[in-house]
Amino acid sequence: MSDIHQDVERILLTREVEDARAQLRGERAHIESLEGLLVEERRARLAAEAALEGAVELAEERGAGWALTELPHAGRPGMLPEDRARAAVQLGRQRRELERRAREGR
Repeated sequence: MSDIHQDVERILLTREVEDARAQLRGERAHIESLEGLLVEERRARLAAEAALEGAVELAEERGAGWALTELPHAGRPGMLPEDRARAAVQLGRQRRELERRAREGR
């Protein structure tokens, strides 16, 4: 092969390697993005589990009827279930505080 053919072949191989490296960088960035989404999903799931655990504790404390009456009305329409559970927990705490104040005569 002539020197020109070898140079052309080397240039083409170099471009292929550069393209492959660029594609690999793009795939790595995509994987990192997916990992970030996974971390966010785990955090949201843990927050939802904590809120639901709090709602269960309140339901056990207040009785099963509380969960049936309070939880569906907590929050705003269209809220995610975990946000609704968090709102129910907060609503239950506020209600207990108001009941405590009423008992104390405030």
